[in-house]
Amino acid sequence: MNKDIAATEALKGNLSAQGVEIQDIGDYGNLPENGLMRTQSPYSTAVQVIKPRDLNKVESRCLAEAARAGDEFYYSWSQGGSIIEGNTVGAALMMIRNWGNCAVDVKVQELPSSYIFYGAFIDLETGFNLVRPFKMSKQSPKNKQGREIYSGERGKDIIFQIGASKAIRNVTLNALPKWLTEKTLDTAKQNVAGKVERMGKEKAIQLMQKKAESSGIPWDRVEANYGKKASWDTDKIVAVMGAIRSVEDGVESMDEVFSDKVAVNGEPEIKKKTGKTDQTAETDYTNPESIMERVAQIKTIQEFDNWEKKHKQDLEMISGKDGELLQRVIADKKESFKK
Repeated sequence: MNKDIAATEALKGNLSAQGVEIQDIGDYGNLPENGLMRTQSPYSTAVQVIKPRDLNKVESRCLAEAARAGDEFYYSWSQGGSIIEGNTVGAALMMIRNWGNCAVDVKVQELPSSYIFYGAFIDLETGFNLVRPFKMSKQSPKNKQGREIYSGERGKDIIFQIGASKAIRNVTLNALPKWLTEKTLDTAKQNVAGKVERMGKEKAIQLMQKKAESSGIPWDRVEANYGKKASWDTDKIVAVMGAIRSVEDGVESMDEVFSDKVAVNGEPEIKKKTGKTDQTAETDYTNPESIMERVAQIKTIQEFDNWEKKHKQDLEMISGKDGELLQRVIADKKESFKK
């Protein structure tokens, strides 16, 4: 038997054993341009396309849309003194569309108290497939009064849809190149920052307060997580905008984004009045100026070390230019004890 024919037959046998139906193998090593095979597996192998993906065009289109969309593509929340930010599901869908020749599939497994969504990203052009599970509790988050935020049959539908959206977002952002997702996020964030600069800090905060009110977010919850509005710089305003947006779109619950600090940490300690003034109790640890005043009152290195250790998390909450200034004041104070 001719070597080429033998190789072709061997290839057919190998593919058939894998459950792949051969339509026209053609000349071995010279595959036909219009369709090679049909797969019987859940997700597709690579297929030839008329117009291959152009990464430069993909990047250009994604960034152009991100520059227009701004806060529609950007969300954030405060966690452990740090700002966590990312692309919204809207941004993920936009990148899927511009990536082209791919598909996203979501399958769901229902458990007694939760759903497990299996998001799958299938790149038809390269044959790359990725599956990531996402667990979504069926239990609705509750407001401060203990009532369910998503109640009744409609509430169940909302919880299910939120889980599906998160599964799509998560698998997409893990499957697409990191350089593309990060550039998209940065571009969207720059758009939001530009809007804040143009409208001014005061007007931007007023707009956020209206959005928070319409979304049922108490303003004291916002400031409990991000500090007093008087201390906010542009970066902090952008972060708060992203957090409110995620609740506004229903992708995240208010309690997930704006945790109730009192409920989490217990009732605040009530200080008994004494003849001496308790300077620590009077310090507002969401206000950089108040913290700097407290630093100035510290007399010894031991008192300073104890204070810094106790309020480490509070200090980490102050970011941007205010945070940089505060860190310089703290460093100068620490240096003064060495003299």
